[in-house]
Amino acid sequence: MTTVDFNNLDLDALRSEAEGKYKNLVVQGVVFRGPMRLSKDERKDFQRLLTERNAADGEVSDVVDFYRDMLTLVAEDKDAATDLLGQVGDDAAVLDTLVSLYFERTQAGEA
Repeated sequence: MTTVDFNNLDLDALRSEAEGKYKNLVVQGVVFRGPMRLSKDERKDFQRLLTERNAADGEVSDVVDFYRDMLTLVAEDKDAATDLLGQVGDDAAVLDTLVSLYFERTQAGEA
């Protein structure tokens, strides 16, 4: 952990603190960014996907599509994520595990 000199903050120190607090999930070189690392438009889409999924709770819906959309949205490199998700295929259990790990890893923590 970096020690912050509050009397002499610089941008590199702030970035380092943000990296420690707002983590990404990396799978086979594919970076899945946490919600705080997304652009404003991506955060809107992220929230929309979650809202739609919550509204569909209890209804018959394809969770695989939700997982793929969510993971592609948060991926730093969309093409690399598409390739990785292609390797996973429609294995809902693996996708569920990946999404669960994503939410665990990217939850804001102590810097």
